[in-house]
Amino acid sequence: MLPATISTSWRAGELIPITEGDRQAVVSEQGASLVQVQVAGTDLLAVATEDGYASNGCHGQLLVPWPGRIPDGRYGYKGETYQLPVDDLVTHSAIHGLVRWCPWQVSDRSASSVTLAHRLLARPGYPFSLALEQSYAWRGPNLEMRTTATNLSDRTAPYGFGHHPYFTVGTPTVDDALLQVPATRIFVTKGPAAPSGQTSPVDGGPYDFRRPAPVGTTELDVTYTGLVRDGEGHCRLTLSSPDGSLSVTCTYEEPVRYLQLYSGDTLEEGRREGLAIEPYTCLPNAFNNGVGLTELEPGASLTVRWSISAS
Repeated sequence: MLPATISTSWRAGELIPITEGDRQAVVSEQGASLVQVQVAGTDLLAVATEDGYASNGCHGQLLVPWPGRIPDGRYGYKGETYQLPVDDLVTHSAIHGLVRWCPWQVSDRSASSVTLAHRLLARPGYPFSLALEQSYAWRGPNLEMRTTATNLSDRTAPYGFGHHPYFTVGTPTVDDALLQVPATRIFVTKGPAAPSGQTSPVDGGPYDFRRPAPVGTTELDVTYTGLVRDGEGHCRLTLSSPDGSLSVTCTYEEPVRYLQLYSGDTLEEGRREGLAIEPYTCLPNAFNNGVGLTELEPGASLTVRWSISAS
C-alpha cells in the first residue's frame, strides 16, 4: 500500500496519480513504471516498496528495447557484434532493456490520464536512438496502456517490448489464486537466460492453465505463446480470488504474442506475493534468436496496447 500523500521526493521520483471514479493508478517518473492500480480501494498490483521504487523484482517496469535476458550481454545484428553491460550477475546477462531506471518526462496529463516520454540515445552495445512514449489512461472500467517506440537513427534498430507488473487478488500468496492463461504452447528453456526457440504444447502439463485452476505450488518462470484470441484479435488472461469476489483481466492486442509468467520464487523480498504477468512482443534473447524481433526502419514506429480491468 502506497502512502496516502504522494510526494515528489521518493526514490522513484515523482509519483503521478490518475483517477476516475473509484479507480486509481499511480505511475512513477522513474522508468514510467506502473506502481499501483486500485479499484474501489482494492489493490490489483503487489508493490515492492512503500515509496514506489521498483526494487530488484522489476515491479511495474517497462522492458525496452528488449525484455528478458541476453546471455553474456552479447548479440549479433546485421553483421556486427555488440556488447551490452552485464547487469544480472546471477545469470551473467543483460536484463530487461535500458530505460527502466531512467527519468521520464510528463508530456501530457489530465485527471484520468498521463503520458510520459523518454529519448533513448545511442550508446556502446546499443548504438541506436529511440523516441519512447508511454501513456496510461482510464477508459471506463479499463486502465489502458500504450507504448510507442520510434526509431530516430539512420539505420534499422532491433527492438522488443515488455512490461513487468505483479498482480494480486488479495491472497497472501499467489498459491490460492485461480489462473487462466489462453495459450496453447510454451517455450522450451535451456536455463533462465536462454529459451531455445522450440515450443511444446501445454496439454495436461504443469503449465496448462487454459481452464481456471489454482496456481498451487507451481513455480512459474515460463514464456507462453500460441495465444488464443477472440474475433477482435484480443487475448484475455484472468487471475481470480478463490471465492470469486475479485477477478483481474488483462487484455492484449497484437503485436503482443508472448506472455511471460513469473511467480516470484527467486525474489529476496515478497516471494510469491504477486504473479508477474508480462506481455512481450518477442521472445527473451530475441536479439540473438530473432523470435518475434521487431526491426524498426529509420523513422518507423511500433505501438503496443493492452489493458487491465477488474470485476
